[in-house]
Amino acid sequence: MFEKSKKVILRALVVPACMAVMSMTAFAGNSFEGYDTNVGMLNGSGYSNTQVKATSGANGAINSTSVSGDYLVDVRMEKNDGSACGDWFRDLNDNMQTGYVIDGHKGQAYGDSVRLKFSNDLTTLVKVQVVGTWCSQ
Repeated sequence: MFEKSKKVILRALVVPACMAVMSMTAFAGNSFEGYDTNVGMLNGSGYSNTQVKATSGANGAINSTSVSGDYLVDVRMEKNDGSACGDWFRDLNDNMQTGYVIDGHKGQAYGDSVRLKFSNDLTTLVKVQVVGTWCSQ
């Protein structure tokens, strides 16, 4: 009998704790998180950390702190598998810190993992480091 009540108490504690963690994860896209990555040379790519989409199809936002060497890069939001890409935001540069809009995509559903994809020009002969914050919404 003691074992049965022990299981009931354990379930009463574990289930709400798991639900709380899951709800926090689902809304991670509502807050700005840092990115710091290198974008490969010659039209190379670089990727941010992932966030969980809090609102289906919603636009995200980006604050750029630094794009090394006074280069310009392009950025878009996409699902982690590279699908459901928003439009490119062109010519991201240093100190663009006013929450520029990054287009979402209707294929980016609530709960999906999304990331930023950075790209530079075909004529860029060096790796470019990009640093800032972003929010997937």
